Amino acid sequence: MGYHHSVYTYTCGECGSGRIVSQREWCAPTLRPKSTCGECEATNRSTSSKIMPNIPPMLYIGYDKNRQLQLFPTPPDNPSQGCFPYSTRSFVHQVAQELGGCSYDCSPRGETLGEPVFTDMCGNRGDENEGGCQLRDRKCHILSRWSRAETTCELWNLISTLCQTDYEKRFLHQYMGLVKGRNFPMLIPQARIGIAERRRPDFVLYAPIQYFKYRWYAIELDGAHVGSDDDRNLELTSQGYEVLSFRPGAGGYYAEVQSLLERVQMDMTEAERDRDAVAIVREVRSSEPSLRF
Repeated sequence: MGYHHSVYTYTCGECGSGRIVSQREWCAPTLRPKSTCGECEATNRSTSSKIMPNIPPMLYIGYDKNRQLQLFPTPPDNPSQGCFPYSTRSFVHQVAQELGGCSYDCSPRGETLGEPVFTDMCGNRGDENEGGCQLRDRKCHILSRWSRAETTCELWNLISTLCQTDYEKRFLHQYMGLVKGRNFPMLIPQARIGIAERRRPDFVLYAPIQYFKYRWYAIELDGAHVGSDDDRNLELTSQGYEVLSFRPGAGGYYAEVQSLLERVQMDMTEAERDRDAVAIVREVRSSEPSLRF
C-alpha cells in the first residue's frame, strides 16, 4: 500500500539514461546519497539526502474557532510505529493526547503478506493519586470497529465535537467503522485551509500514492453552500485539493462513504500498478564515470 512505497527517478550525469529506484519500507525511507547507473556504472550523487512528503506541515482543525486543535502529520513528541502521516492512528494518538477522553497506545504485532499489523489499546485517564492512566485495558473502540458492540466511547464523543453537523458526525463514524484497524489515511474534520483560513471544508484527506507523494482531497457534504460552491471549489483547487462533493441517497451517506474508501484504496495501490507514473524526480548534484571505462 501507499505508505510503504518510496519511488524516485534520476538521470545519470554521465550517460543521460533515466533510472528508477523503488523501495518498500514501513518507516521513513533511507535515501542513499549516491547511486550507480545501471547503464554506464557511473556514480551519481544526489542533491539531498532527505525529501519531504508533499503534505501540510500542520493543520488547525475544528469548526469552533475558540476550540481549534493543532494537528501534525505524525505525533511530534512521540512518533510511535503505525502513526503514518495524517493516518487514522496518527490522528487518534494526537487527539487522545490533546482532548483527553482516554489514553491510546499502538504497538506492532508483526507483519502479514508484507503489511504490518498493529495492536490498538486504550485505557481510562484515571486520577494520578489512584494510579493514573491505565493503558492496555481494552481494545481501542474507534480502531476496532466498536469492540464489544459499543458504538461510541468517551474519546469518540470528543472527536465528534470537531464536526459541525450531525451529517458530518455520521459520515465520519461510518468511515471509521469501515476502515477499522487498516493502515489508512484519516478523514480529518473541519481543517482550516491556508494561512488566512478562508476555507474550512467538511473534511480533508491525504491519500498516500507513495511515501513522498499524496493526493489531497477536500470533501464537502450536502451542497449546503448554494451559490458559493464554485468560488469555494476554485479556492480549494488553487490550494492543491481535489474537491469531492457528496449528497445523501436513500440510505444516507453510506454508499458515498464506500465510494470514497474505494477511491482511496485505488490511490494507495497505484505504485504497485505503475511505478513510473508515481515517481518523483531526484536531482543529481555530481557524477563520476566508472573506472572500468
